[in-house]
Amino acid sequence: MVGILKEMGYPHVELESSPEGFNVNADIYARNSNKAMAIFLRNRPHVPEFLIHRIATTKSPILDVRIYIVFLAGLDKDSAENVSLYGIGVAKLAHGELEILSPSINFSDRAPEKEEKLREAAKKVSQIDVFPSTIQNEDEREAIVSIVTEIRETHQVPIFEKLVEKDRRYTITETEVRKNIVAYLKETDIFVCALGEKHSKMVDFEVRNSFRYVDNGRIIVLVKSVSKNKRDRKQNILINWLQGRKHKYLPYVDIADFVRTVRKQLYLEVRSFYTEAGVECPY
Repeated sequence: MVGILKEMGYPHVELESSPEGFNVNADIYARNSNKAMAIFLRNRPHVPEFLIHRIATTKSPILDVRIYIVFLAGLDKDSAENVSLYGIGVAKLAHGELEILSPSINFSDRAPEKEEKLREAAKKVSQIDVFPSTIQNEDEREAIVSIVTEIRETHQVPIFEKLVEKDRRYTITETEVRKNIVAYLKETDIFVCALGEKHSKMVDFEVRNSFRYVDNGRIIVLVKSVSKNKRDRKQNILINWLQGRKHKYLPYVDIADFVRTVRKQLYLEVRSFYTEAGVECPY
């Protein structure tokens, strides 16, 4: 592998390196005078979600740095697609040759061409608003906000959470809160809901009205996988009401599973915004 990288024009090769701006050690870090390549080797066809996330949040000060996960023993198609979703390159090593299956984005936070692309993209994708619909103070709500922040800060995407509770009218009356929810829904681009065991009349109101006011159909509903007798009766009624309606209906087992699913879905939805606008996605 070291010889291959040198043939590709990277004379300086380090093993088990921790370059500046990386959140995890690279198995191989190769560089020349103006660019670098970080390699993460996999002896298995699957890549853990936590590793993908840590790699994807790299922000290197080098002007041109590409990151690849190289599969040494087989390749899982779903895992490879998940890796490339975050802009990480996918490659495989076979018969002494490195085959690039999908290219890496530039993980530099200083690249001039990246700044130019962001400026061009901002002309067509000015803001993406995400409405988290969950019971207040639940881990799921915090997770949605955290992922939105991650996408915004890591990839400089203009994506923001719409939190009803941050509005000063939230604590006035229930009628005013409902009016405020509707106003927020009318401005929503992506609606993300978590339905667990407990029922909330406000979440119920948000879910039902999302189908009236979120006009682009980007409605994602995650339902915790528990037996019906563990859920509140009204929660089961709401879940039954959702059947047959146009939305993404996804199960989750626990908060870790919820985070993995929401992260993937939000990255996909953001990418679709840029595709529909006819501009390149930042990742």
